[in-house]
Amino acid sequence: MYLEPVISQTVDFQVRRKILIAKSPVFKTMLTSSFAETKKDTVTLKGDKVTSMDIRFRTLHAVRIDHTQSVRIEEMWYLVAACDKYNLNIRDLHEWFAEWYEKMARTHPAQEVLYPLIHAKGFAAATKALAYGSTGHITESNPTEHKELHLPSRVIRKFSRATPYLLCVI
Repeated sequence: MYLEPVISQTVDFQVRRKILIAKSPVFKTMLTSSFAETKKDTVTLKGDKVTSMDIRFRTLHAVRIDHTQSVRIEEMWYLVAACDKYNLNIRDLHEWFAEWYEKMARTHPAQEVLYPLIHAKGFAAATKALAYGSTGHITESNPTEHKELHLPSRVIRKFSRATPYLLCVI
């Protein structure tokens, strides 16, 4: 059996331990208990995507993100996954999500922006596009390996049930 080589990327981020401890129960445990990381100045985080962690660390430290327009939709999903993994409040990203939406969302299929878009205007636009532009059931599309990330099925069912009504109203 032939396995593809694993491509990994290593990046150093300069972050404030105090901020990570204050914002994340996971980092708090990692950096203040009996884990090996407690006494280290450098901590290695494995399995995370560089761009999503860069965005998350910058927003935690209130540092401006200049490359918003180049962030692909997949990174949005990885950003949500990182928030889940480190128990970080995703609502802290609201302003950044709004900025990303204004610059980028229209370049991606509505099915892909439904879940990771923590932005009411963007979510409304995506659901409207799906309601009026889909044939059959409305679905979402996750472009990452994090298949556990998705809208609750009841939400998708409600969209699908409402679509015929919305089409008749127009």
